[in-house]
Amino acid sequence: MDVDVLNLDNTVDIVSQPHYDSPINRLPPELLSIVFDYTVTSNTFSHSESTSEALQLAKVCRRWRTISHFTREIWSRLTLDFEYPSCLGCHIPPDSTRGSFSFFSEGVFRSFQAHIRLSADASLAISLIGLGYHTPCAETFLSDIAREHPRTVRNHPLQQILSNAGRIQELHIDCSPDHAEVMHFMRHIQHKLIKLETLKLDSRQASINHFLNEMPDIFPDDQRYNLRKVDMTFVTGPHQYPSLFSSHFITHLDLETTPSSTLWALRSFPSLDTVHFSIITRAEEVHNLREESPWLSITHPNLRMLSFGFSDDGFWKGISLIQNTLKLPCLMHLAYTNRSMIASTFMPEGAELVQSTVDLLIRSTCESLSLSEEPSPTQRMHILSQAALRSLRISGIALGGDNLLALLEKTPSLTDLSLREPYRRIIVREETPPLFTADFFGKLRSLSFLPILRSLTLCITPDIQSIVKEFAQVLEERGTLLSSACLEIHTIFRLQGINLPTERLRKLQEKVAFRVIQVGPGYAQKTLLGYVPSMRTGGMKPEAYS
Repeated sequence: MDVDVLNLDNTVDIVSQPHYDSPINRLPPELLSIVFDYTVTSNTFSHSESTSEALQLAKVCRRWRTISHFTREIWSRLTLDFEYPSCLGCHIPPDSTRGSFSFFSEGVFRSFQAHIRLSADASLAISLIGLGYHTPCAETFLSDIAREHPRTVRNHPLQQILSNAGRIQELHIDCSPDHAEVMHFMRHIQHKLIKLETLKLDSRQASINHFLNEMPDIFPDDQRYNLRKVDMTFVTGPHQYPSLFSSHFITHLDLETTPSSTLWALRSFPSLDTVHFSIITRAEEVHNLREESPWLSITHPNLRMLSFGFSDDGFWKGISLIQNTLKLPCLMHLAYTNRSMIASTFMPEGAELVQSTVDLLIRSTCESLSLSEEPSPTQRMHILSQAALRSLRISGIALGGDNLLALLEKTPSLTDLSLREPYRRIIVREETPPLFTADFFGKLRSLSFLPILRSLTLCITPDIQSIVKEFAQVLEERGTLLSSACLEIHTIFRLQGINLPTERLRKLQEKVAFRVIQVGPGYAQKTLLGYVPSMRTGGMKPEAYS
């Protein structure tokens, strides 16, 4: 059912094409309600305007309005954006403003009320942005509204949320610019959050230590029985972690940190399911970690997704050393991202990274298979084929074609692979050869073993015509490389005067859903050759664009 909804969403913009004879209007109400639920992700309200996806659907026609009103979930996803401190900063007598809070327009407030009303008894997913303004007025206002003080203006949107706090299932708070006000506010309302299962905290200034130290007071052991997931995003990481609240409730973590603090986090948070580390490091710390890593071993039984981000090729050393200490038997998704997307030189640690990744998979799989002995060279390939890893994403990294081929040959368990080349400065182009070359594809055809992929995405540089032809030849000769798959080639460069091998690729589309996409300014995408979902068969229909 999810695939059908996605296909419909790709085929027709349900807001911009409300015609009665459009395919989506032929759907029964039950399926159209599912499409609505998939489409609406957030309804945002600020002091002067609202952007409601649910309301846009309800305005299309009478039928859509009726169905949307009965789809309670689309009205329950609310984002309240306090753009200015004044949104939290004044108490104004209701009689002087006709009962409305002066910094939220009457129209915005009424629309917000309507969303709360139409969500009925559905669980609420609430996002609060800019709640951390540190002013005396804001402090007084948040304290009063949390305690339901008589002087608090009753028709402020935040008061409407607190009146329905017992229905909140997901709560996301952007704690910028000051986390202290947010924590003070949370202490007053935590007893109302009886259905809260997911808590997301995001701060661009504060250290995670401030939150972890206060969490046990905000959510005592006898009152947090429904809380299942805590997602934290912080720019500054700690050197040590409290062991109280954090040890059993934090499942998602996004943290800018050093290699040493990364190891502390993995050791201290046994419930982590998904983690992204933005690595910041120094030469002396890498040296110390290299000395200690042979004696370190950290097993994390629950981690399924591990992502590393960095802004310079040199950080690979720290990442390789981190991987050398880990055993992750449930690891299914692994990602490496160079955030600068510019490679100034060829990465000399590419081979070291490949080896550390392969060793990580072998150690982790041996852990899951309860193998205590070191596997022999002949057993390693068999063990790798049983690894839990399914998805690998490498973005903006001058890994080198030979290193990439070695990695592909030693990761037979992969089903989803995404590779994005780094942008290369003209002055150092000789030092950073393209990743996808004719030589690369020639070696790819001759590899003895390749993973059978469901999805392959290549983000490439200007020479798209030769790349497409070379890869078409690989697909023809190695037909098992992709099985009922989606292959996407993205290029950020303008393609003028390029003649793609359309007829050749059309034949490949009989077994592979293939498309070439040009990514333009603002990441706008144009399909040069590709597929669209077929409404009649549910399959993929090839389309060529000149």
